Amino acid sequence: MNYELHLWEKLQSSNIAVVDYEKQWTYQEFVEHVFLLKKVLIEKDIKKLAFRLSQGFHAYVIEWASYLAGTVFCPINLTDPILRTEIILDTFQPDLVIADSQEFPLRDKYNTVVYKDLVNQTKPVYVDMKPTHGISNDIAYVIFTSGTTGTPKGVVIKRKGLENFLDWSVRQFDVSPNDRWAQYSSIGFDLSICDIFTAILGGASLVSFGNATDKLLPGPRICEQKITVWHSVPTVIDLLSKANQVTSEYIGGLRLMSFCGEKMFPSQLKDLFSANTNVLVFNTYGPTEGTLFCTFQQLHADDYKQYCKRSVSIGDPIPGYELIISDNENNKGELILKSEFIGVGYLDSEGREPITGFSTIRENASVSEIYKTGDYVYRDENGYLYFETRKDSQIKVLGNRVDLNEIDFHLRNLGCTQAKTVYYDKRIVSFVVNINKGSEDLLKELELLVPKSYIPRQMLKYESLPLNRNGKVDTNKLIQDLLELHTDDLQDEILGLREMVAEALNCGVDTVTADSSLGNHYKWDSLGHVAIMSLLESRYGITLNGKNVERTKNIKDILLLLGELESRESTS
Repeated sequence: MNYELHLWEKLQSSNIAVVDYEKQWTYQEFVEHVFLLKKVLIEKDIKKLAFRLSQGFHAYVIEWASYLAGTVFCPINLTDPILRTEIILDTFQPDLVIADSQEFPLRDKYNTVVYKDLVNQTKPVYVDMKPTHGISNDIAYVIFTSGTTGTPKGVVIKRKGLENFLDWSVRQFDVSPNDRWAQYSSIGFDLSICDIFTAILGGASLVSFGNATDKLLPGPRICEQKITVWHSVPTVIDLLSKANQVTSEYIGGLRLMSFCGEKMFPSQLKDLFSANTNVLVFNTYGPTEGTLFCTFQQLHADDYKQYCKRSVSIGDPIPGYELIISDNENNKGELILKSEFIGVGYLDSEGREPITGFSTIRENASVSEIYKTGDYVYRDENGYLYFETRKDSQIKVLGNRVDLNEIDFHLRNLGCTQAKTVYYDKRIVSFVVNINKGSEDLLKELELLVPKSYIPRQMLKYESLPLNRNGKVDTNKLIQDLLELHTDDLQDEILGLREMVAEALNCGVDTVTADSSLGNHYKWDSLGHVAIMSLLESRYGITLNGKNVERTKNIKDILLLLGELESRESTS
């Protein structure tokens, strides 16, 4: 498909192309802005462009104009912290930054303009300009993901990878001018690229969901804007459910819903089909490095259960991709993507063309590009493919392998509308949203379903789990909450132990600190040591042996030892 000509043919259309919080924009207005900005980018020889704007008309124009001009674009969330934005810009090294206002804090460091100052409103004359930027013509965009070190990584995506995806998505989603497509995902999340290009190519109206209220409570805007196509992470189903918006009133008008970015659970599908029996659901899978998503499973109200195990099947590959399961044991192993359409690699820290590429494999006389996803998958007895877990979601507790996602699966089946389990500071902790049951009741029911090694040491209840910029559960925020809670609990535990030692030694609590040596205390003697061990046994139910006694030189030593002993007892 010639996307440039396809878009130009919509120049005289009065159909609505974009609905944002400013106004409704026709296809005529959209096409004029795209081709005018394309002309500016080519004339100014802009090879790389970054933009930091809200979801809406101008952001969508920039992506389309950049693509047609052969300019590599990099979208940045308007809500991203300035420090993260600076890291992204330092890595990407753009020729131009388009910001939302003159007050952009980094405008003196980078060549920055406001959109309205970059283009005038002169109606452009169409010229079939082909991209002219050398190697960058092979690249469509760079999207930054959160790296394991905390530093964003710039994933470089090929033009042919984007085009292969769009050829499939427009046809598979059967997009038409009758559709109103919800653009929910933030502009810096690659799901938004699927929205912006697929909807416009199909002639649909692209409706922004950039308002904070509409992010958390999307139901009313779905209804008001008569949305027919929805695309987001599955967590949004939980948001709708918590707000009692998974009903025919709110989602009954949807003909298609597509989900990606997280594991999808059978309970979520059950809720959707209970509210709308006619909706067609796509569960898709694909890391950013694979170019948007690369597998899909279609689901209907009358057949979805056959594709459900602990999660929902991720289906089969889209054209141009081959799936390889490495270290295949019992149809289970790490998923490897083999395709010429996967990304090129990661930008280095100075923005050069990617020197950190992905892998290749040699087959006979040819070499094929592959990406090792780090995701474990398995095929069931029917040949259906399921996402199992991330490599870093499988842990070992006293030699027992534990899959944190399995804990979440059971917690959802026990009535939790959201569940996220993490392993932090040598303990399993579950964060849940549950209205009807207390944490103790949930733990008791969980004990009947999983081995002892799977039982969380702690379960924290929330009204709703925090979300990150991409709409996924924000694990970092949960751990931060845990740390703050743990710090308070730790101080209480230390004070309790100080009071216990003061009682055993018959001294003032202010003379016993957390770090001071008990052996050097002025009231210390063998009887005092025996008294401490006796109190530990009566109050904590733990008996110290001779080896452990040698390790209890101060309050912090006792606290650490208690934690180790409790951990062993809880998993034995």
